[in-house]
Amino acid sequence: MNNPFNRYKAPFDLASKGAADIFRAVTPSSKREQEQRQAEGERVSTPVSLPKHLFTPEEGQSIDIRNLADIPAGPGSTYNMLTFTAPPGGITRFTSYAIFNDALDFTLVDFLPTINGSRILPFHGNPQANYKIALGLAPDLSNNSLIECQLALEPGQVLNWLVTNNALVIVTMGVRMKGYLDSTQRRVMGRYGG
Repeated sequence: MNNPFNRYKAPFDLASKGAADIFRAVTPSSKREQEQRQAEGERVSTPVSLPKHLFTPEEGQSIDIRNLADIPAGPGSTYNMLTFTAPPGGITRFTSYAIFNDALDFTLVDFLPTINGSRILPFHGNPQANYKIALGLAPDLSNNSLIECQLALEPGQVLNWLVTNNALVIVTMGVRMKGYLDSTQRRVMGRYGG
């Protein structure tokens, strides 16, 4: 009778062929090495904290504001795209922003961020064009389009994004600001930056 199970062979035995058992080949460590490993395992871990100015603190309120509008053609006309007044009770911190436009050439549009009428983010934009802000990172206002910034507003300060359309057609333009309200801190020295 031809039984297919008769062809089964026993597993290969390394020990019978004189090979070392690889699972037992580890050299036993000395008592000193064992104590050292145990001491390493018992070390006190050092807590790591993320930069408080870049992430919403546990007590903070997130802020994510945006506006998208069709800006009429009209060279030299400036429109207020987005206005935000910092609420009382804490420091408003913006950690990123995004801009969008569907103009054929980014030289035809202009985005001007201000706080209380003064330009902010002075080193954002095109350095060959007096740091003109006109070109976003993506064709939308999603998280992939966000540009990092560090912007802090005292209560009552007003953030404005002014936009200009110098094209001969209507251009859709948009702005998004993302950050948080931190009610646990008060600022002493004012600073606007990028």
